[in-house]
Amino acid sequence: MPSKKSTLSVLLLILCIFLFYLNLSLYEQEGVQEELEPTYWESPFGLHGIEKDYKAMTDIGIRWYRLGIHPGPTFRQKIRQFDERYAEICGSGLNILENFMLHGWRKLLGNAEYAELVRFIVERYDADGINDAPKINGTEPKILCWEIGNEPNIEGKGDSCPPEEYARFLKFIYPVIKRACPQCKVLFAGLVPFTHDEYLDIVLQNGGGDYFDIVSLHYYGNATGDYAYGVKMINEVKAVMAKYGINKPIWITETGTYSGSVNGIFQSEEEQAADLVKRYVVLLSAGAEKVFWAWGLYEGFGGDGNQYFDQTGLIYDGRGDYDKGFGVEKRAYYAYGLMTEKLEGFTNIEEVHLREKNVFLFRFDKRNGYVYVVWWDWWNEPDLLEKEVEIPIRGKEAVLTIAVPNENGEAYSEIIEVQNGILKLRLRKSPVYIEVKP
Repeated sequence: MPSKKSTLSVLLLILCIFLFYLNLSLYEQEGVQEELEPTYWESPFGLHGIEKDYKAMTDIGIRWYRLGIHPGPTFRQKIRQFDERYAEICGSGLNILENFMLHGWRKLLGNAEYAELVRFIVERYDADGINDAPKINGTEPKILCWEIGNEPNIEGKGDSCPPEEYARFLKFIYPVIKRACPQCKVLFAGLVPFTHDEYLDIVLQNGGGDYFDIVSLHYYGNATGDYAYGVKMINEVKAVMAKYGINKPIWITETGTYSGSVNGIFQSEEEQAADLVKRYVVLLSAGAEKVFWAWGLYEGFGGDGNQYFDQTGLIYDGRGDYDKGFGVEKRAYYAYGLMTEKLEGFTNIEEVHLREKNVFLFRFDKRNGYVYVVWWDWWNEPDLLEKEVEIPIRGKEAVLTIAVPNENGEAYSEIIEVQNGILKLRLRKSPVYIEVKP
């Protein structure tokens, strides 16, 4: 007859084996769950603004939100407010790109107190388990991307900084951020036309190339062709980097256009929405990793409602001659949502050149097939109301969807037969999505 001691040992052994396999099973289930729940880190779809309506952003597939702070002596006193806001943003499903603004950069350069404050902020929000901000409502505030300054190549602006001095500032602050958070990404301040390439060149001449991870660009313009200028900027920046043996990612952290009227030039909601889609498509095709619409989710930039940046938002703010009332979504809002629905998760982009003038076609490869985006730059042929095009398509049929929904957010869609590998359609002001199964 076995002793009580040996029986107890056997029971403990069985219990340990049971707990081991139970823990392994739970771990495997957790791993599967993590695979099923995307973090959207790779998503290219962002927005820049100051709004707090995060649900309205994620409802249309926005996954990145760009902010801006001026860290100063009172920052630590307000730390709880920052903790709460960052946690709310992260909890809503948005990744954060935070911008260290450089107003008064001369006093900040080489300032040990400023460097310590930057280190403190980066460490607090890097979610590495060391001196992190507390979880709020179950969400840990997390920021892994930091932009240094904003549009420094605009003379006379708050963040204006000579390129030689900006190179010095990068050398000063980049190591501070990286020591606190090696995995964090540091962005070169958003450069604007038309000195972006010259400014970057001088920074690289002065040894700044090892002190940033990503280049940031800004551009705006009208809805009748200015979207293409972003491609020119990207190519020029790539050429400058290649000159110094550098190949770093490019983000467009501000771009947009308006609906309404600016200086007597009217643009409809449809034209703004169509331009939004074109900007994202050509910028991603040119190699931009992420694109942030600005300014911002809601209209309003402190003016009377009729200035350029008062009208670039996606939702009306109740001010301006062409405003339809606070909270009313513009057609560009719905177009953004339809765009992310069709294009999120693409694995490759290729431009397909057609014979027709002023017609542009791009193919997005996805795991379950292809999505083509095609449009006609109608303003170059003002005598035509529509343009007939023939598009080479593999497959027997395709689903066509107008890229700009109506004022109720409804997008027209139909199934079209492909005849002898050719899809015939008529284009008007709105781009069109063409979905084809392999």
